[in-house]
Amino acid sequence: MSGAGMSGVGFSASALPIRPRQFWLVADATVSIGGRPIEVNSDGTFRIQMSFQDGLTDYPIMAVAADGEQSRSVHMKFTRETPSHE
Repeated sequence: MSGAGMSGVGFSASALPIRPRQFWLVADATVSIGGRPIEVNSDGTFRIQMSFQDGLTDYPIMAVAADGEQSRSVHMKFTRETPSHE
C-alpha cells in the first residue's frame, strides 16, 4: 500500500488499538495560594474553601518541588458583582 496522497505519518491500517493503561503522576511539591501554604493530600490533590466578596479577588497559585529546583505557577483573578435588589 502506497502512502501517496495520504496525510499523516506513522499511521497504519494494521495498527493495534490503543488499550487503556493506568498512569500515575506523583508530585512531591508544596502548594501556596496567595502566599498561604495549602495542605496537599498524598494523592497530590488539595481542597480549600474561600469566600468571594464583591470586587476583584486575586489568587497567585504556586507549586514548588520538594528539592526547590522547579516551580509552576498560575495567576487567577475573579471579579464578582452582586446585583442590588432595590
